[in-house]
Amino acid sequence: MTGIDVYVSICMMGVMATLYTVLGGIEAVIWTDVVQVFVLLGGALLSLVVILGDIDGGLGGLIAQGTSADKFHVFNWSWDYTTAAVWVVLVGNLFNNLVPYTSDQAVVQRYLTTKDERSAARGVWLNALMIIPSTMMLFLLGTGLWAFYRARPELLSPSLPTDSIFPLFLSQQLPAGLAGLVIAGVFAASMSTLDSSLNSVATAITADFYGRLNPEADDRRKLRLAKALTALLGAAATGTAIALASLEIGSLWDAFQGMMELVRRRFGGTVRARHLHDAREWSGRARRSSHECRGAGLGAELDRPALLPLRHGRHFDLLLRRVSHELRSAGRPQPVTRTDDPHARETEHGRCRLNVL
Repeated sequence: MTGIDVYVSICMMGVMATLYTVLGGIEAVIWTDVVQVFVLLGGALLSLVVILGDIDGGLGGLIAQGTSADKFHVFNWSWDYTTAAVWVVLVGNLFNNLVPYTSDQAVVQRYLTTKDERSAARGVWLNALMIIPSTMMLFLLGTGLWAFYRARPELLSPSLPTDSIFPLFLSQQLPAGLAGLVIAGVFAASMSTLDSSLNSVATAITADFYGRLNPEADDRRKLRLAKALTALLGAAATGTAIALASLEIGSLWDAFQGMMELVRRRFGGTVRARHLHDAREWSGRARRSSHECRGAGLGAELDRPALLPLRHGRHFDLLLRRVSHELRSAGRPQPVTRTDDPHARETEHGRCRLNVL
């Protein structure tokens, strides 16, 4: 689109995304993504408007052409599980989305930055509501490109990779200023994917591995490690992109989806099973702890929102171990005050008085 060498382009995006992620962490990731999503969707919408202006009949004409060519076929109204039946699509997508929404650190890290559970839930619903119109718009843009070059086959080379059709349209049909906006959207989409992954992987390694193996390490040391990991991961990601760009692949997107499908099939079921197992374990431990309180005649009442390990990643099972230990160690356990934790709460009910973290 720009005439810039593809390797220079990859290096530019890799260096910039890595740099602001190292400097700003999750805050830089979120705020740059906010700007990038508007640029990306705005550029896609602008391209769609230009395409509709060049198609006979506009939007109605595009829908008529797509319908006649079966471009809008999504599922079959059938009970046959060997086809794309409606129930297969719905159930399959439900379970397919459980992994990123519950365990993908690149997604979950955004919810962990919110102030409480209610704010995190609003983030989930906002994402769910935005993904429907944005996905429909992008699919319609793809159908629009099909209709545009179907009417003008001389503008499209048969040997052109599928990933290059949209950039070709931008360079051929959009004015310089508008093309620049859409190109910025394409760059934004790439950088948004990169920065989220860099920050999430570096955070997971630092918190889940280094932090547990070195509990005495202070926050300053962990921060230095996270920044170093982000820089190394950014270099590795940029190098991988350069290697992929050198391969003769008809569609990098299809190749990427194929690799991700292998990963999801291998590990996705394990992750979902683990979450269901943890949910049952937590529920069982909560019931046992409640019975223990009542059996001891203490009548403790634990505030449920205070038990949620959303804000600082405290584990529910560790909390229940502490509660059980206090109940066993004394008939009337004294409250434990955490002056360094503004989120500590104290509950008092009957004869049982516990500080719930």
